[in-house]
Amino acid sequence: MEARSLEDVGAYTRAAQALRELRKGRPPDPDLELALALNEARSDQLDSADVRLHGALLSAAAVDTLDPRAWAEYPVDRERTWFNGRFDGWHWYVWRARLEVAARLSRWDQALEAALQCTHWRGNSGKEWAFLAVCAARAGKDDVSQRAAEWAIRLDPSLPEAAYLAGLWSERTGNRTRARALFRQAT
Repeated sequence: MEARSLEDVGAYTRAAQALRELRKGRPPDPDLELALALNEARSDQLDSADVRLHGALLSAAAVDTLDPRAWAEYPVDRERTWFNGRFDGWHWYVWRARLEVAARLSRWDQALEAALQCTHWRGNSGKEWAFLAVCAARAGKDDVSQRAAEWAIRLDPSLPEAAYLAGLWSERTGNRTRARALFRQAT
C-alpha cells in the first residue's frame, strides 16, 4: 500500500495525502482516521491532526474499552484495519496521539488529560509516566509531576528524562544528595 510505504520512509506529508485519497468514497474508519492524524502530526499539520483526533470517530474510539483483546499494539500489517468501518486498535493509541499533538501545540492541560489516560491504560510503562511528569510540570501540577517522575524511574531506570526531572524535584525540595545521584543517572 502506497501510504504505508511512504510512511515507512518518513514521507509523512505524502503519506497523509495518500491516506486522504484512500478515504474518498469509503465509509469512515477510525483506524484510517488515526493513521491520517498521525501522519498529519508528523508532517507538522498539527492543527489538522488535533481536529481529527478530537472528531467524533476518534472520540468514540478513545473511550472504546469494551474488548480487552484490542488492548494490544497494532500488527505489522495494520493497514488491513483501515477499511472495515470499526475501530480495531487500542484506545490508548488515540490518547497517546492526543498527548503528543497537544504537547507540540503547548496545550498543556489537554496534554495532561491525555497523559493521565495513557498512564491509566499502560500503567507499567515508564515512558508514559515520564510523559505525565513533563505534562504535569508544564500544566503547573507540581505534585503530580513529582510523583509521576518517581514512578517513571521505578518502572524504567534507563529513562534519562525521568531521572533528570526527578533530580530537579529533589533539588527543589532540598534533597541535594539525591538530586546529584539522579543527575548522574540521567547522564
